[in-house]
Amino acid sequence: MSLLPFEQRVRVALLRADLLPPHGVVIVACSGGGDSLALLLALDALCGRPGARFPGVALHAAHLDHGLRGAAGAADAAFVAAVCAERAIPCTVGVVSASERAGWRGSVEAAARATRYRFLRGVAATADATRIALGHTLDDQAETVLMHFVRGSGLAGLAGMRPRAGDLIRPLLGLRHAEAVAYCLARDYTPREDASNADPRYTRNRVRHELLPLLATLQPQISATLARNAEVIAQDVAFLDAATDAAWAVAVLADDTATITLSRTQLRSLHPALRARVLRRAILRVGSAKPDAHLNADSLARLTRVILDQSGEQRRVQLATGAAAICHGDHVVIAR
Repeated sequence: MSLLPFEQRVRVALLRADLLPPHGVVIVACSGGGDSLALLLALDALCGRPGARFPGVALHAAHLDHGLRGAAGAADAAFVAAVCAERAIPCTVGVVSASERAGWRGSVEAAARATRYRFLRGVAATADATRIALGHTLDDQAETVLMHFVRGSGLAGLAGMRPRAGDLIRPLLGLRHAEAVAYCLARDYTPREDASNADPRYTRNRVRHELLPLLATLQPQISATLARNAEVIAQDVAFLDAATDAAWAVAVLADDTATITLSRTQLRSLHPALRARVLRRAILRVGSAKPDAHLNADSLARLTRVILDQSGEQRRVQLATGAAAICHGDHVVIAR
């Protein structure tokens, strides 16, 4: 069977970044929207059958109804289940209970995202899958980079999302949302529309519908430009990660994950950029369970000022990630 152009580009992305295992199960997160539906259909064309490019890879779809949109959310779940049944793709549908939603803290966006990733990893564990495929596109990448820039999350944030991060793979990062929707329609599937994607209460929606269109008046290809910059920055980050490994080995005195003790003298001797990276790594390891979390720049700046202070007083710094740092003598102790 010949591949459509969209499928060919997904195949190239999968091969270039070595995203799929030679054999085994891959979870495909599918909301029913254009991006995730296109991902599911493209992977189905490429995997799991004799003659396919990846015959040893089996797909298992996963859909989570967050319970925030009532009948519309239930209809999305039914749509995904129906598409999977039609294509003989195993599908797990989950629903977030009212009691679980009541326990969410902070922004609804962040809580829903964390719940979704827990669900996906639970499905992966049950299905014995080693990869989870997500439908993030070039447009999502541009939004993410801008959000991280506004948040002040440093180079790691400006590198955006990577094609692979641990168990997560993103085969569509080089493709546009409009291309994904057009591909679905060409395959005779009409994606579901989530009305909450237009809700200005959510930060990403404001970036998508207000900030990016404004920037496009200055640079019409702003999304592609931001995504291209993220690629360049990601290469720099990879180089700096290696330098951070070397500095970490010298600066860290003790590390049991829950508590990390660093040498104040060694930290002071490091280049400011490298010192910031060592501290960021320590803080995120202690205070955040999210592998792609980013540290607020203000927290890092406060801690750096205390480390460089020559007064010798014991000082405590509360950090935004749920960690705290205590500086006394030559020790900087970071703990939950």
